[in-house]
Amino acid sequence: MQLYSSRHVLVDQARIVLSNNDLGCSTKPAPQLYPHQWNWDSAFIAIGLAHVNELRAQTEIRTLLKAQWFNGMIPHIVFNPEASDYHPGPEYWKTAIPGAPSTIRTSGITQPPILAHAALEVYRNSDHKQAARLFLADIYADLLLQTEFLLSARDPLQQGLAFICHPWESGMDNATNWDKPLNNFNLNFQPRFMRRDNQKIAGSQRPSDDEYRRYSYLVQRYAMEQWDQAKIYSLGLFNIQSILFNVLHLKSMQALAEIGRIIGQDCHKIKDQIAATKEAIKTTLWNADLGRYHDLDLTTEAPIISENLSQFLPLFAGIPKQEQAELLITKLASPDFWPESGWGICSQSRGSAKFDAQRYWRGPVWINMNWMIIKGLELYGRADLARRLAHETLQLVEQNGFYEYFNPETGQGLGSDSFSWTAALVIDLITSGYE
Repeated sequence: MQLYSSRHVLVDQARIVLSNNDLGCSTKPAPQLYPHQWNWDSAFIAIGLAHVNELRAQTEIRTLLKAQWFNGMIPHIVFNPEASDYHPGPEYWKTAIPGAPSTIRTSGITQPPILAHAALEVYRNSDHKQAARLFLADIYADLLLQTEFLLSARDPLQQGLAFICHPWESGMDNATNWDKPLNNFNLNFQPRFMRRDNQKIAGSQRPSDDEYRRYSYLVQRYAMEQWDQAKIYSLGLFNIQSILFNVLHLKSMQALAEIGRIIGQDCHKIKDQIAATKEAIKTTLWNADLGRYHDLDLTTEAPIISENLSQFLPLFAGIPKQEQAELLITKLASPDFWPESGWGICSQSRGSAKFDAQRYWRGPVWINMNWMIIKGLELYGRADLARRLAHETLQLVEQNGFYEYFNPETGQGLGSDSFSWTAALVIDLITSGYE
């Protein structure tokens, strides 16, 4: 691996984090709080591993795909049988049902679908293109099946947009986007749950008990329907067209079309769907009056306008027209989201009454979000801002450690230390030439 940066020590430290979190065929996100394999974590991890050990990066993706359900859903957690001290564990999810893997225990929901993009990045960074091409050919059908699941079971209205049924599927569990829809349904029973997370991490950095109560209710209610997708949708509890989820859905379809081209597949159908989804995002999830993207609550048919950073993620998939992109970038670069003395993009606007510099997705900086925004800025010719954000991101980790998330004003590391996607994306940024 050739480095185009003086930050070789930081790369070595990142490699140690990934090595220490290696479960053999997959990587846990962090040593204590997250002992299993998580879906979009593994996608980001594979992107970093590709610069270190491309075969291990391929194995990360293959292992996740082995847990794919028959309907194409790739679960958000693949449980490590050696880690039993975790809640909610496999028994809580009640996923030992027809259609789920018979020998692998998983959760019953998915996560933002960025796996196909990760697979393409593994190929692009490979030193052994013929072997990497065979890897893409081996996993193509599974990635296509995931896309078909999102285009059918998760798009019952055939609008070109997938819905999420749980805040955990958004990747941004307690984002302010979900405050209203998460409280729009009654609890017909009091769900049983326990908190292991705030025994290991300060409660001020984690979602609230009330949020966990509602997360748990959704899990138990969906389990009563044996995770039947049509029944879950018909319940109308939490059916959200998430802008972040659909941006990554589009990004992965774009990657899937490119993978198809590389391995010689006919990609006309997927290209048609890319066009349809891109148009649906533009027409359904863009507010021209406000000059911004938003989520949509399918149950109430109401847009969700929240000052959360997810509104900027369409840059990552090249969705906005140039004039729209300029509006987004102007807002992104303002002190509300990007403090001049800070460390990157706040997950919630500092001007919002709901901003909390310590609490999970309600203010802190996340390295994966910085990384995706860097890539989006590159797409729109803003190399100056991309360099600044990459530099601040690397400096943040170098000075404060490989944390899960960070206080955007002080740089303090929050959540879990030795966090895998932080390490992986640091490797990717540095090997991409950023300093």
